[in-house]
Amino acid sequence: MGVAGQSGQVMERWRALEGLVDDEDLDALLSLVTLDEIAASWCSYAERPHDPGSDEEDADWWAVQLFFTTELCSRPDLYKALLLKLIEHARSSDVLGAIGAGPLENFVSDDEDDLRWLEQQCETNEGLREALSVVWCWNDATEATMQRMDRAAGVELRRPRPREEWPASLLAVEAAESRLTAIAGRGWHEQLFNGTILTSEMNDAIDEYYRAVRHMHDEDGTLTPEMSAAFDNYFRNRSLRRDDDESSR
Repeated sequence: MGVAGQSGQVMERWRALEGLVDDEDLDALLSLVTLDEIAASWCSYAERPHDPGSDEEDADWWAVQLFFTTELCSRPDLYKALLLKLIEHARSSDVLGAIGAGPLENFVSDDEDDLRWLEQQCETNEGLREALSVVWCWNDATEATMQRMDRAAGVELRRPRPREEWPASLLAVEAAESRLTAIAGRGWHEQLFNGTILTSEMNDAIDEYYRAVRHMHDEDGTLTPEMSAAFDNYFRNRSLRRDDDESSR
């Protein structure tokens, strides 16, 4: 839900929730909202299209941002409870796919306790199986773990093509992402969206990465008109963001 049309009281509340997430004050946050409310806001955000750069003006963004926090990741039982709530509140396959490609993908690993929990939950949770089916984690898990997740999901999870079969556009994305990670670290997504003032080098690397991603989709025929418009909006907003970063330094 965007800012337009919201009452002052509603805006004040979600700004307060956003502030607690920014401060990673999870206990204070949970004194104000339930797990169901967190999951409902996350799914509400996932159900709607968004222009790049508009997240901070969305009343549900705080729930999405919560899953990027170190504090939540340090509480595995709470993270797992929230995963199940997300699945419970998902009202479409698209939202289940967003859960799989986001919070669930960030959860899976070779950790035996987490893997056994996931297997047990998938036995009776069809939505969780569907979300797991879209997880892309081959570089964060062993093949033995991947095979166990295949069985839990009921389908074979995606693996990459052999590198020698990659097109030049995909190699360009890999190179751009490697450069970006070397400059900004693995948490560059969070820096892009949490208001961190970025250096010129980081801005250049981020733009290079997204240009490579757009070119890859264009080359393989998967660049839809909606995606093209989203990329156009992204680069317009990025230009404004770069100007702000330059003036803030």
